[in-house]
Amino acid sequence: MERIVELASAYREAKVLLAAASYRLFDHLEEPRSAAELAPRLKADPWALELLLNALVALGFLEKSGGRYRNSPEASRYLVSSGEEYLGHWLRHADRGFKKWAKLEEAIFKREPEEESRLEFLLALDSMARRRAEELAEAVNLSGRRSLVDLGGGSGAYAIALARRYRLDATIVELPDTADATREILRRRGARDIRVLEADFLRDDFGRGYDAALVSNIVHFLSEAKNRLLFRRVYDALAEEGVVIVHDYILDDSRTSPKEAAVFALHMLLSSEGGRTYSWSEVEAWLREAGFKSFQRIELSESRVVVGRKEKT
Repeated sequence: MERIVELASAYREAKVLLAAASYRLFDHLEEPRSAAELAPRLKADPWALELLLNALVALGFLEKSGGRYRNSPEASRYLVSSGEEYLGHWLRHADRGFKKWAKLEEAIFKREPEEESRLEFLLALDSMARRRAEELAEAVNLSGRRSLVDLGGGSGAYAIALARRYRLDATIVELPDTADATREILRRRGARDIRVLEADFLRDDFGRGYDAALVSNIVHFLSEAKNRLLFRRVYDALAEEGVVIVHDYILDDSRTSPKEAAVFALHMLLSSEGGRTYSWSEVEAWLREAGFKSFQRIELSESRVVVGRKEKT
C-alpha cells in the first residue's frame, strides 16, 4: 500500500525540481538571498516563491539560514548553468516531457474520464484518513469528555474513531453540498449515531458547550486571517476546560521540514485561495490569540497535532 501511495504522489517532488530548473533558479543562489530578494530576478510572486524555496530545502537542493537560501553542494555542481556538469538542459527537456505525459489518457482512451463526485472525493480522503484516525485517537486523551464537534469532518473517519474510543456524542459540521456524501459514508460505516450539521463553520452557528473540537486537515485550506477567525469561533463554541485538537501537516518553525509538509504547501498553492501548510508556532499563535492558554505538541507517523485548552474562568 505504501508503495502505491508514494508512487502516485511522486510527481509533486519531481515538479518542484523541474520548475526550479526551468527558470534557472539555481543560477541566482550561489550567494544567499531571501525570497523577497530573489523574486524580482525571476519575476515571481514572493509568497509563492518562498513555498517553492522551502520545498527545495526539504528536498536537499537548497540550504536555508536566517531566512536566506543558497544552493546545496549538489545543486551548485549540477544545477548552475556555468558548471561543467550542468544538468539543466536535460531537466528542461524532462519538464517538456512532463507536460506531454499529462496527456497520456487522451492518447489511449477514447472517452472522457469520469468527473469526481463529492462522494468520490470524500472516499479518496477517507482511504488515507482511516489509516490515521486510530493513531490520532490513541495519541490524544479525551477521557471524561462527553461531546465532540468535528469541523469539516468530511468522511467522518476521525469523528468515528474518537467517538467510538471515548464514547462521545459527536457532531460533524459540513457544507450543505457535502453533507449528504458524509451521511452516506457514515451509513456505510455503521455510524448513523453521529450527527451531521449543515453549516459553514466560518459564518454559521454550529452550537455551544462542546467538550472537544477537532480541526483536522482544515488549516492548510485557509489563509492566515481565516484561521484566526476559525479559532476564535472554536473557542466560543467550547465549554470551559474544553480542548481543541488541530491535526494537520504541521511544519517545523523553519518551514522546511517535514519534507511532506513542505511539498504539500505547494499543493495547497494550487488547490486553495491563500492556503498553505503552517508551522507549530503559527498554529499556537492563532490559538493563543483566540484565548487558549496551554498547548501540547504530538508527533504522529505521518502528521502532527497541537492540542489547546480553554481554561476555566
